Amino acid sequence: MCTLGIVTSVLATGGSITLFYFFYQNRLEKFTDNWNSLNENILKSNLDSKEFFRQMFLQVAKNNESFTKTILFVVFWTPIIYCSPVPVVDAIKQSYRTNLPLPILYPYDDRQAGLYEMTFFLHMMGLVISVMKKFGNDCFFLSLFKIHRTYLRYLSVSIRSEGEKFKKNSNQLIKQKLISWIKIHQQIIKNIQDLIILYTPIIIVYHVNLICIVVFGLFTQIKNDRDSSVQRIGTAMFCAVNIFQLYMQCSSAEELSIEAERVADEIYNTPWNEVDENNAEIIRLVLKIANRPIEVTAFKAPTFLLNKQSFVTFVVNTIRAFMTFSKMSDLRD
Repeated sequence: MCTLGIVTSVLATGGSITLFYFFYQNRLEKFTDNWNSLNENILKSNLDSKEFFRQMFLQVAKNNESFTKTILFVVFWTPIIYCSPVPVVDAIKQSYRTNLPLPILYPYDDRQAGLYEMTFFLHMMGLVISVMKKFGNDCFFLSLFKIHRTYLRYLSVSIRSEGEKFKKNSNQLIKQKLISWIKIHQQIIKNIQDLIILYTPIIIVYHVNLICIVVFGLFTQIKNDRDSSVQRIGTAMFCAVNIFQLYMQCSSAEELSIEAERVADEIYNTPWNEVDENNAEIIRLVLKIANRPIEVTAFKAPTFLLNKQSFVTFVVNTIRAFMTFSKMSDLRD
């Protein structure tokens, strides 16, 4: 039953992601257009540190590519590791076609030659496709968080490089650069807000999915005697990768919030009190808009806030749920 719960959760998550991309297609296209426009505005702006931004962006893109390939390679094999031993072990016991990876009843005799192989293949590929879809979506949003953190870091570096020029300088170029900086900052913040809105339904689905996977996975590891040792390894790998991926989401979201605070700190550290009167009003505006905190959460609910503290809370609550589930099972036995 617990194995079936994990499978149901995985398939439901894959289906939810498909529906998400179907209903949010227009929003995603608009977000992508704004994203491309932001890159063009940064590279065409009159701000300094554009070469720094270009190098940093390319490095982040390279790291995202390597991370995505590694994660997808690992999760591709977890369903195969779980499913493959079933017919192999049955064949060794001279009882081939006795068991399937998933305990599901069908309206046909799935032990017949041909039908058994077809059903086994559907079990395995259904899990592979759902898992790849889920983790591919994970990596997509993780990449977006890291890229937007790069934008915020660029803002910090650019305002720092211009800081000393603010002193008693009424140069019109300084004013134009400040205006350009504000426009880019506004566009970045809007992109981040749109990203959080897009990610909101995913956060909720992932929380429910991960609770089911971890609790049922732990219960299966301890209570289930039907699975072979190889299947247990596959289940453990799958649970571990899911927990690691949640940690990466919480860590990336927290780093995005911290980077936004650093932008405000960099502005405050500029010699704003020595700025020429012609630019003082713009500096005050920059200070005001940069002090707005950024939090990655679903519907602004603390329960769905993504940071390292919420990750620890999630792990603790999951362990509690597992212990409650185990006690209920023991009482039933």
